[in-house]
Amino acid sequence: MLAEFGPRWPALCEALLLPRRHAVRPNPRLHATLAPALAQLPPVVGIADARLCDDPISGLSPDEAYFLDPASLRVAALLDVQPGDAVLDLCAAPGGKALCIADALVDDDGGLDGHLHLNELSDARRFRLLSTLRGWLPAPAASAILLTGHDGSRFGLHRPDAFDRVLLDAPCSSERHVLLDAAALQAWTPSRPRQLAQRQFALLCAAIDACRPGGRVVYATCALLEAENDAVVARALTRRSGRVHKVALPASDLRLSGSEPTAHGWRWLPDTSGEGPMYAALLEIEADAEVQSADDGSAGAPWQRPRRGGAG
Repeated sequence: MLAEFGPRWPALCEALLLPRRHAVRPNPRLHATLAPALAQLPPVVGIADARLCDDPISGLSPDEAYFLDPASLRVAALLDVQPGDAVLDLCAAPGGKALCIADALVDDDGGLDGHLHLNELSDARRFRLLSTLRGWLPAPAASAILLTGHDGSRFGLHRPDAFDRVLLDAPCSSERHVLLDAAALQAWTPSRPRQLAQRQFALLCAAIDACRPGGRVVYATCALLEAENDAVVARALTRRSGRVHKVALPASDLRLSGSEPTAHGWRWLPDTSGEGPMYAALLEIEADAEVQSADDGSAGAPWQRPRRGGAG
């Protein structure tokens, strides 16, 4: 970390060890009821109906309000989901971003105006996600969501050009967790980011191939190292050259509040923004793109059937 961040690292490390600041996002169907309890909290700049809080507010159930890092809300907002969109969340648990996507698709009758496919390989995490969906969303919307446990790196082969928006919140080193967990810190090795980067690259290629021409992909991690962030995006842009390009947003875009620009995206770090760590890159599929079959590192990975509990 000192090699990557130089003299900034001591202050950044100190910030990572402090308690995480939360954003509270009220269930939009209960907003009027919850408004008085949240009115005194400062807003999350650029994110509608979200408030900042230093500690989760007691007395609010998980069905009433969802607590998460403010930067996670920014990542979901970058996807810019519109009614009628077909959306894939490739690694959907624990579900905060998935709820933001679902809420953007819920219609006035409580159903889905569009299609939402949530994928989560882990059985345990998928079961928790299912419970979250059922508690938060109207029953018609919750039952319309497709929830599966496939190997995400194969989506591009089995569902090419199928979605308007794809979110890949990729498994990553999550160094903040490592620093706060003695066992995780003891188990960490320099090879772990390299191994994860290979998996992230395969997942990102799959996300790009699953997104239809004119659609957009958001790649995100909570990793600090460039190897899992810009380097993964740069490799995918090269491997899928002619199919996808990165999207630049103006610094005035409020969704980017508190971020630092990187070569291919943006990052939020707690020593300067009080948010994150979080990295995001926004990619767009060329209007005349065709799915490519270049080796993305996923060869041999099984395409799994939905497991028990996989119906939304």
